[in-house]
Amino acid sequence: PETATVFQNPVGWAPCISVVVKQSTLMMMPGPPREMQAVFEAYIAPIISERFSAAGASVRVYVDSHESGVSPLMQKVMEKFPNVYVKAYVALREEDRGMPVDIVTTGSSQDDIELLLQESVNYFQEIVTAQGNSFLIETKQ
Repeated sequence: PETATVFQNPVGWAPCISVVVKQSTLMMMPGPPREMQAVFEAYIAPIISERFSAAGASVRVYVDSHESGVSPLMQKVMEKFPNVYVKAYVALREEDRGMPVDIVTTGSSQDDIELLLQESVNYFQEIVTAQGNSFLIETKQ
């Protein structure tokens, strides 16, 4: 559309497109996970941060289980911790580490969300390992 804003994709060819419709902003991202993540980090996350004052924190963990086995556990975490979102990335599964799962928390205070993140990660680890699956927390390098 003529009113669209186009953002260059930092790692691929398909751009990110933003269209404002009434009071909503629609952001269309490329499909491949690597490109979607790069576009989100480069353009969408800063826009969200600018518009909303909530704080957020996240961590990536790896679970040695199939999505069908870990999905009910992810649901348990989100039910126990309402301000926590858990997302598995089946297509990004690694042979040596397993399936990546992001745990994201939001809130009004950075201290509160860091505590919430730690509690939700601990709970997820507890229920994953109780089923005999391995659990690895990604460390930033």
